[in-house]
Amino acid sequence: SMRSVFLGLFKGMCPPAKYDSNSCFIEKSPFDNELGAVMLGGEFPNAKFVHIIRDPRTRYNSAKGLRTRRPVKYLPFVSGLYGKDFATGIAQSTMVTMMLAKLNKEILKERYLIILYEDLIKNPESVMRKVANHLGLEFNETLLMQTTSGEKIVPNSSFDKDMLSGIKDTSDERLTKYFKSTSCLERKILHYFTWEIAKEFNYDISPVDKINISDLIFPLKLENPYNFCANRLRILFNLRGNASTVRTSYFHDLLCRFYKGDRVNY
Repeated sequence: SMRSVFLGLFKGMCPPAKYDSNSCFIEKSPFDNELGAVMLGGEFPNAKFVHIIRDPRTRYNSAKGLRTRRPVKYLPFVSGLYGKDFATGIAQSTMVTMMLAKLNKEILKERYLIILYEDLIKNPESVMRKVANHLGLEFNETLLMQTTSGEKIVPNSSFDKDMLSGIKDTSDERLTKYFKSTSCLERKILHYFTWEIAKEFNYDISPVDKINISDLIFPLKLENPYNFCANRLRILFNLRGNASTVRTSYFHDLLCRFYKGDRVNY
């Protein structure tokens, strides 16, 4: 059962001398846990969940930065994602995580806490106290730092490579970088998939209900020229029709494949 798998995982990760079946464990596998939250909640009645939601635009820019490759020093390009062009892949994954947050909250109710990334970096202590209270943990100053085994580490940020451990607010700066580092087509694709669900979490993203063929003429920023034609075919295939229909169909298909036991990506 799923319960046996997770208990075996926790026992294997914990030193035998410290293992206690009554201990609290924290497991961070975002996409898998988002998809399986309801099942996990059934297997572990005392389990609680924390889901961080982020502005789709800054999430897009961060994901794009992590996928930028430089085979030639001054000719960077962004690799594809899940067999699609990177714009569609990142946009779909962003939509899915936000839709799962809403669905899981509706089912698991007070056991499922949703926090906004922007709130976390603006008011870290307030938000982390809320998280600690939700999990039944005593608040500690270490919750305001990025650590491993109690030691400070350099944050894994695609924007601030040398940032010291801790949290700082760079929301406006990151939005500015988003507009500078994306093309009009990229922004349309992202908004096509995310604008409606983003409004559920108070992100003001302009609506896009249709991608026109004329929009596909220009390249994505840092798009590999060798993939231009293949990417256009994929975009046409994945974004045919009204945005609402495409979004619902994609999300429904992904959930069906997951509950059938298929291995799924975003």
